[in-house]
Amino acid sequence: MLTDTSIKFLNSSNLNGPLLNTDWGALVRLYDACLVDGINLLNIASLSISGSSPETSDLVTITYLTPHGYQQYQVLLLSGSQVEALNGEHRIQSVSTDGLSLTFKIKTNVVDAGNILNIMTKLAPLGWTKEYSGTNRAVYKMNSSNGPNHYFFVLNDNPNNNGATGYDSTWARYATTGMAEGLGQDFNPQGLCTPTTWSDIYPRGSGGNVIQGAGKVYYAYNTYNLDNIYDANQVQAGNRRWEIYGDNSYFYLFNSNNLNYTSYQMTGCGQYDCIHQGYNYNTFINNNTWDNKTAVSWHSLVVDTNQIIGF
Repeated sequence: MLTDTSIKFLNSSNLNGPLLNTDWGALVRLYDACLVDGINLLNIASLSISGSSPETSDLVTITYLTPHGYQQYQVLLLSGSQVEALNGEHRIQSVSTDGLSLTFKIKTNVVDAGNILNIMTKLAPLGWTKEYSGTNRAVYKMNSSNGPNHYFFVLNDNPNNNGATGYDSTWARYATTGMAEGLGQDFNPQGLCTPTTWSDIYPRGSGGNVIQGAGKVYYAYNTYNLDNIYDANQVQAGNRRWEIYGDNSYFYLFNSNNLNYTSYQMTGCGQYDCIHQGYNYNTFINNNTWDNKTAVSWHSLVVDTNQIIGF
């Protein structure tokens, strides 16, 4: 039996992946790569298929000229093969100790892989679509076959470019996020949305008093305690660790905000299973904090038919 590939994971240890550094727009680039595009596109050096029975799962071995950086149980997306069964997604079964080869299983009665010159592999994205792109901002859509498929909004730009003043270039980095039933013109929602006052997704204020009313997803800060994240402190340059898990209907992002911390925060967006049949608002968005004054470790918003429920 072939392994399901719907749930995927990618992380900062993968080669040629997005860097979660202190750049504005870094979080959008991470979402682009993991939700939509995939990462680490490579040519292969060789491919072999062991077995020739269509009733069994045959083992495929791929080798590369240099270490590929893929990990066991990640989902590989292969393209360009003359053997149709090879094209598409495959769960990696094993990775050699030298990192030059990997294996996965397929069902085929073909032993000869044919011409491999056009075969390329990468880590498969979760399967969302990108519906809007702007300067350090984006809108992504869930892509489930049985769900409401709401829109995830991300504003990952310097507050000084969007209504605030005096936000220092060395201070904390974050994105403000929102969710809506539909996408209007440009970066605007249609139907029910969170934040309910859409202008809250944009910053206001000056200096250390800059506030954004929509939920923040931090990816670089220097100082915090159990109740607060302090924006107005200098952050260290460097790449933060991250991991993302999910499928075409939801994701959870785990990331470290400080180079000296070993802990991760968790944020995400997507659909959840609902016991009420025909209910079209079973979606959630999780973030770190509601403004820059008081932070909470977990903030979840669920779109409901009559209200926005926070818990």
